Formats: sequence, structure tokens, C-alpha cells
Amino acid sequence: MSADQEHSLNFIVAAEHHDQRIDKFLSSVLEDTTRTQVQKQITRNAVLINQKTPSKGRRTQVKLGDTVSYIKPEPEIIEIVAQDIPVEIIYQDEDLLVVNKPIDLVVHPAPGHPDGTLVNALAHHIPDFEVPNEEIRPGIVHRLDKDTSGVMVVAKNHRTQTELVSLFQNRKVTKKYFAVIRGIPKYWEGTIESLYGRHPHDRKRFSSKVSQGKTALTHYEILETFLGCSLVEIQLETGRTHQIRVHFHDHGHPLIGDPVYGAKRNSKDPRLSPILKDFQRPALHSHRLSFRHPTTHRKMSFEAPIPEDIDLLIQRLRDVTPES
Repeated sequence: MSADQEHSLNFIVAAEHHDQRIDKFLSSVLEDTTRTQVQKQITRNAVLINQKTPSKGRRTQVKLGDTVSYIKPEPEIIEIVAQDIPVEIIYQDEDLLVVNKPIDLVVHPAPGHPDGTLVNALAHHIPDFEVPNEEIRPGIVHRLDKDTSGVMVVAKNHRTQTELVSLFQNRKVTKKYFAVIRGIPKYWEGTIESLYGRHPHDRKRFSSKVSQGKTALTHYEILETFLGCSLVEIQLETGRTHQIRVHFHDHGHPLIGDPVYGAKRNSKDPRLSPILKDFQRPALHSHRLSFRHPTTHRKMSFEAPIPEDIDLLIQRLRDVTPES
């Protein structure tokens, strides 16, 4: 374990997790990690509490102030199958390509979802797209949720992938989104900054109301207001899972159509309720992506127009006039 411990993730147990089972604790603080995955790592001796193996395995309870170490498992090998899935390519050269991802398209394969993804589509459409069997996320340097549309950059070789990942990690990529939210924020523009991690009571969700976690930073500006709703432009400085959806939900302005973090699909105002009920996905779109090309170092900026469903949503909201 000693060599691996140098690369482990370490967490200090806060008061809210005192006496919690080790598997539940880790699944709550780790992004993209399920309780089942944590339990497998415990059986592999890849989890330590204060540098010792948990005495009761997954049933071991953590205590306030404990240091919990977790070593991530090696990624599962999934063979990438090229599939003829339509995808709009905005730009490409020998190193990278930029796409306008449609809704209902998962970005990369995963255990239990081996195909039908953006990666499978790119393997079909791009002759020189590198698809090594030992990776399940070839070319992917950032992600959009399945139901989020918009601009994404994808690397076409390992060198470019490594350099693009570095740009994202060092916050040298400008990421802007459009979202339609419930309510009207108090300030016309602002910044939401918080700690960020898994929800303490629901491991499938994330929360900005945690006592420990990674930093999450979201900037926003109101572009237009409607009856009980707002169109906002958002710039992400960090890219945590579900960050925009969680930040606006936790500040009282959930995204219209969000089935996980959203508000009820009704309103006390009968003019608004049918509009909310008709929109079936988070009203979120990746609008603009700007970065320096890893090879040419030229500043590049790409945009994806607002998709038809969000455009129709905005038009319907404009047609509803608030009562005077």
C-alpha cells in the first residue's frame, strides 16, 4: 500500500459524518463514485482510516477528526465501438475538434452504458480519432450532462488530450452557458462560491451546503427577466459535476425543467404553469468555449446557438406579461 498511499485521496471526517459507516461517508464526499465502488475498494484494502485497514470492513464507523484515505480503482477496460450517430462538428484540425452536443447524448461510455455515446460517434466520423482499448474516455477533457446541449472540445490524440486537461485544470478555458431559472436573483450579476461535494443524505446528488469538499465558483449575469423566471449567462471558473444546477438550486433559483434539482413543474400563476410543465430537461446550454490551441497557441473561441427547445421556452416566457 505504501507506494499507492502517496497518490490516495485524503478526507478529514467532519462533525456531520461522525459515526457514519465508512462506505456511506466516502460515497458522499467522492464525486463520480458510488457506494458499491467504495465497498469494492474496501475489500481490496484500498481504504484506510488513520492509516489502518477498517476493522469491520464497510461497516466500520468513522469518527470526528479521522483521516480517511481512498485509492481510486483502475478504470475498467471497455472496447469502443464506432457508431453512426449524428453529431454536428463546428471545427476540427489534426489535434482537436469542437462539437455542438445535442441533448440525450451521453459523452463517454461507462460500465453498464458501453455505447451510444459521443465517443462512439466520433470513432465513426473521425478517421484519425485515437481510440485506445485501455481508455473509456478517449479524447474527453470535459463533460456535459446527457440533457445539456452545446459546445464541447475533444482531443484527437493523447498529447492534445493531456494539454487540454491541463488548461481546464488551471482554469485557462472560458466556459459560458445560458440557463433559464425560476425566480429573479436579488443582484443583476454576481458570483456564487462554495465548498462542493456529494449531498450528505442522497449520494446521487451534489450539494454546495457541505462542510468539506472542493471549491466551486460560478459567475452569472441576468440577461432578461420574465414572469417569475430569468435568463442568465453563466461563466464557470470550476467545473464540478452538476455545478450550475446545484448552485442555482441551493440559492433558491433552480433551473426550469431540472428533474433532480428543479422546482415543481407548476406555479400559482396559471399563465406560467403550462410553460413549466412542457419543458422536460434542464434549461441549460453550453454557449461559448474559449481557449488557446495547445499546438498553435492561437486564441480560439467557439459558439453554439441556443437550441430550438430553449429558444421556444424563452419566446413563450416573453409572451406572458406580468400583471401590473
